Amino acid sequence: MRIQPPRHRQMIRARVVRAERTTDHFVTVTVSGPELARFEFLGRDQCVRVFLRRPGQERLVLPDAEDDGWYPQYREMGDDERPYVRNYTMRRFDPEALELDIEFVAHGDGGPASTWAISASEGDEVGLFPEGIYYLPPAEADWHLLVGDESAVPALLSIVEQAPRDLRAQVYLEVPSPGTSGR
Repeated sequence: MRIQPPRHRQMIRARVVRAERTTDHFVTVTVSGPELARFEFLGRDQCVRVFLRRPGQERLVLPDAEDDGWYPQYREMGDDERPYVRNYTMRRFDPEALELDIEFVAHGDGGPASTWAISASEGDEVGLFPEGIYYLPPAEADWHLLVGDESAVPALLSIVEQAPRDLRAQVYLEVPSPGTSGR
């Protein structure tokens, strides 16, 4: 799988400024903080690793190595400090307000990220590690086919929202009910 990474990747600490239940199945969490000034926005389906405290952890401990060095540090952490980490497509980045939106599917299955997003409140700390973009269609493609389930909705909507006006595409989203896709 090809990926276009940012030029430089390092851990970013941010805090929740708001969380909004946008549909029965989605929660949009907006995070902000001065470290987002270092965030390189690439657009499309830009992915970030999201680090969350586990239940019982008093504080969020993050690896501090840059680029690919974060993972060996993460693996060496003890269970008492190793955070959850999940990959998510960011939905929006505002470099002036230093705000970043991530949409979470509210599965209701007790998964760590869904559970966190549903209960996220102002001031909750989160770690972000920029990964890059995966949607790299060949320049000569004259149409695109985008297909995904509800977990792909944020990525596919971001791609469509940022597409050139002349993009020809067919988009198919499998969602559990009408109105699932949010904004």
